[in-house]
Amino acid sequence: MLEFLSIAAIGKIVEKLADTLFDFSVQKLLDKGISKVFPKDSYKNQLISIIYKTIEEFEKKNPTAKDGNKFPFYHSQVLLEHYSMYVLFNEEKHSKEKLQNELKTNPNIIEPKNEQLESFYELFKTYASSNEYLKKLFVEENYKARIFDISKNLQVIDKKIDSVIDSLKKLDILKSAKAKFKFNADKFVLPSFELLEADYYFFLPEEIEQINNCVERIKTDSENYFLLTGYPSTGKTISTLKLYQQLSKIGYEVFFLNISQKLSFDRFKSDLNKLSDKENIVFIIEDIHLNLTFGAEILTLEEEFPTFKFIITSRFLSSDVRRDIQNNIDIFKQLEGSNLKLESFNTPQYIYKKSIGIISNCKSYLESQGIQREIGDIKKALENSQSNLYKLSWMLQYWSYKDVPLSEITEKTIEDYIYEIYLDGLSHTELNKIQQFASLYAYEIEFLADRNQIEASKKKGLLFKNENNFHSFMHSMFARLLLDSIFRANVSLNAKFRNDRNAFYLKNIEDYLNEIVGDSDGFVDNIYSFLYNIGISDNINLFNKVLSSEIISKQFFRFVYDSVLMDSDQLVNLIQLIRIFAKRNFEDYCNRLYFSNRNLIEILKRGTKNASAISYIETHKNNFKDLKNKSVLAPFKPDELKDVFRKASFKQSYSNN
Repeated sequence: MLEFLSIAAIGKIVEKLADTLFDFSVQKLLDKGISKVFPKDSYKNQLISIIYKTIEEFEKKNPTAKDGNKFPFYHSQVLLEHYSMYVLFNEEKHSKEKLQNELKTNPNIIEPKNEQLESFYELFKTYASSNEYLKKLFVEENYKARIFDISKNLQVIDKKIDSVIDSLKKLDILKSAKAKFKFNADKFVLPSFELLEADYYFFLPEEIEQINNCVERIKTDSENYFLLTGYPSTGKTISTLKLYQQLSKIGYEVFFLNISQKLSFDRFKSDLNKLSDKENIVFIIEDIHLNLTFGAEILTLEEEFPTFKFIITSRFLSSDVRRDIQNNIDIFKQLEGSNLKLESFNTPQYIYKKSIGIISNCKSYLESQGIQREIGDIKKALENSQSNLYKLSWMLQYWSYKDVPLSEITEKTIEDYIYEIYLDGLSHTELNKIQQFASLYAYEIEFLADRNQIEASKKKGLLFKNENNFHSFMHSMFARLLLDSIFRANVSLNAKFRNDRNAFYLKNIEDYLNEIVGDSDGFVDNIYSFLYNIGISDNINLFNKVLSSEIISKQFFRFVYDSVLMDSDQLVNLIQLIRIFAKRNFEDYCNRLYFSNRNLIEILKRGTKNASAISYIETHKNNFKDLKNKSVLAPFKPDELKDVFRKASFKQSYSNN
């Protein structure tokens, strides 16, 4: 078909026609109000398809004899434009008589009969009317008026879309919360992200009360800052998703920022300035425990941005490590009244109730999708989850794929399942790299990865590349589950490190640093996080091992002396952590010494410097869990205490009494 002109020639005619029609639709009907809703390229493709179909079908039904170098009337742009205007817009550009006369003036056109024009018109109209895409725009006879009626509203919407798009294009580090949650959907692990979107996830009544209270306080403009804290895998991110969903329903625009240790506060503030003319804006600032100085600076923004609301999330930290030393601010204490404390629900009773609710809701969701599953012995299922909601999420995902009772899914089942999905088939070299990376990210330490080393892992969806070119896993708890899977699959590795997982962590950290830096005097840019992240995790044993590592200390001090990234706040924070843990180590030592050695009193009586030790223990006995509400001095007789203090060179003070 299309014998008279080449396909390319027809294509040029149709493309030109499509451009003309689209410009007409935009300019005359909508005054550019609908241009983003119906993109030009999509419209053109639909129109071109209709014209080709009409020509092909018409030629089949009405074969046209060749007449020298002349071509059929339906290859004429004049006719196609006329019918398109009439059919799509009910716009009579020419009368039929004028159309026929215009066609006659072109000597290269085979003159059509009147019935041929009518037949082509009806065929074209049929195809145009049956095209759902174009029907939405133009086909109905009364649609032109309806478009004029809504065009003003469309223009208003379009301006808002322009404004939002312009803002998002300009933002440097802030992300749309909607985009963030969609992009990271797989990180939620549950049978599917749709379960969360459909509101099937279970929250305790106490959690719902906290979330609703936060939303209400944001609505009433009573506060600017809110804090959400919890232990790992207790639902902080899912709670922020719930907050985002509720806030979006009432017209708030929510932005998201994931904290890192080298995040520039100036870049963050620059983004805030770009949004300063907007109303109903909420910012979710996640993982502030990784940069307490950044958190302290956020608390200074209230006066400059009085309408902005900030929801700050953090892993629960003990009171002695959570203060930003440089600014002398304890964010947790300052926001005590606005704190959504998920750690409050970390008791066995709450976890039991929450786990029951999550399982029940998940079963209901699967049934809504036509999937029938049996729970089995609910108590056994909860025992298998080990009161860990993250492990429970993996059990539920496995349950959605495998038709087995939930109670039969054990820790081994999940570890084998994770190994099969992510690790099975990896080369020995790549598996060793994943082992290193997982050891780092168990403490939320991001890592550098050579593309050639992790090609298979990335295909499996195991690693995520961040904007700073470092990589991460979906969750620190996932990194730990990966390691558990590796230990289960590797008997010799398990035997070697079963009783000292910290030695395993240290070996992998040192191997990673050696491979990245080698024998040079360099350092990895995030070496600070190796010390800080492990420090705030309260793993004193591993923190001491890391401090004692020549490899780590060499890179850290090179970082301190040579890096432009070095911040004095970081050094202060590390010194504070070292001081805290030194104090804890000493108190733990004294605590164990005091109760484990029956001859302690005799030892203390013999020494010449024991008075200060006894005084310290008595003064700080509340720091010693076994000494609370007890008198440290009770085991000593008065004369024995006098002897101790005399040997401590306090003779004169006693002799004067």
